[in-house]
Amino acid sequence: MNRPVASTRVRGAIAVLLLVELFCSLEASMVYTALPTIARQYGGMGNVTWLIAIFTLVQATTVALGARLGDLYGRRRVLQWILVLSAAGSLISAVGGDLWVIVAGRALQGVSAALLPLCFGIAREIAPQERLSLIIGLLAGMYSASGAVGFLLGGVLTEQFGWHSIFWVTLFLPTLVIPLVALFVPDNRPAARPQSLDLLGALLLVPGLAGLLLIVTYALKWPVWTVIGMLLASVGLLVAWWRHESSVPHPLIDVHLLRNRGVAMANASFLFMGAGSMQMPLVVMAMIQQPLWTGVGLGIGATVTGLLKLPSNLIAAFTAPLAGWLGGRISPRMAATVGGSLGVLAWVVMIFAHSDLWLVVALTVVIGASTSMMLAAMPSVVLVIAPSDRSSEATGMLSLSRTFGVSLGAQIAGVLMTTSLIAGTGGAVMPDDAAYRLTYASLAGWTLLALIACIAMPGKRNA
Repeated sequence: MNRPVASTRVRGAIAVLLLVELFCSLEASMVYTALPTIARQYGGMGNVTWLIAIFTLVQATTVALGARLGDLYGRRRVLQWILVLSAAGSLISAVGGDLWVIVAGRALQGVSAALLPLCFGIAREIAPQERLSLIIGLLAGMYSASGAVGFLLGGVLTEQFGWHSIFWVTLFLPTLVIPLVALFVPDNRPAARPQSLDLLGALLLVPGLAGLLLIVTYALKWPVWTVIGMLLASVGLLVAWWRHESSVPHPLIDVHLLRNRGVAMANASFLFMGAGSMQMPLVVMAMIQQPLWTGVGLGIGATVTGLLKLPSNLIAAFTAPLAGWLGGRISPRMAATVGGSLGVLAWVVMIFAHSDLWLVVALTVVIGASTSMMLAAMPSVVLVIAPSDRSSEATGMLSLSRTFGVSLGAQIAGVLMTTSLIAGTGGAVMPDDAAYRLTYASLAGWTLLALIACIAMPGKRNA
């Protein structure tokens, strides 16, 4: 294992890594508030949702590959490559006039998903062991908190300078960060000649995951035989990938790590958390904006709704480092269990009490705190267990589990919110109170599963 570097250099490197996380989060979040404006230019929301779908798809299918490249060829070097690719994607989207050119740029931006596990791996290289959990919490907290900044900044940029300005900002940020990475982040490349990259593993994993995510996203829109055919093909590719990874000496992803209870439960918790509490912006923000005539909506405008989301993200900036501190002093399992318990409690209350705006905002703050604590605690568990030469890969698996859970949960929540509808004047149809209660109950159930996975993890000494 690489020795930690001097404390002054650690502080400088961590500051730069926090800037990387700021960029990564802004790139993912700013475009959401610009979607309605872009939709008016390109024929409706049905077309421009590809700006989100393709970004998420590339994130999920490249995070493990990017993280593993960092383990093999040096995490700082690969982090810089990814920042360059993300900047190139921003440039393509900024100058693109055709929608599908903009979508192509967003696809290239999606490789930025590997930045978080690469930052975790670098933190493990340079930080003293007793401070690692706190630093992981700081990185996770920056990612969560800057998401709210992204929502607001995206709206301001779109209104004042046009939606293209979002992509000019995401071009400027990595251009600023790349030289700072070169100056302050140590270049800890492997001393020995790197192992060969498992290309067959990548060729089997990427289309297999892509097929599953497309099914999750478009299952209700495609013909049933198309869904069945893609499902069989995707499962077949993933089974072949698993068998291949289990037998080769230097796999793309060491699936044997999942035999460790801590790693397996951390990934399960991230999957369930993605399907549960991380659906809060989708479901709760929709209810806040729903018209008063539905009997369940609170009738708040989009801009104010974005401001109401801000406290939950800001509290994450404090609770994530708190989780890291608890993880270092007691155990990551304790921090994750506290966070999961808060999330379950908040969703149960939301089922029965969601008619008062102040209470809904308070509950979103609790859910935000819960999510950030779990996001900050789990990587520490995995980093304790995983070999040092697979640190980024192991935390990349967590990002993959979370992304798949978010995609799965969004589709399930979308279906549940259509189970009971109320019609208004002009043909408008909205979810009624029963549909929201059912959806909140589902999110409480997913969050409870995430909590159970946390409790099933080994304690600090056993890990």
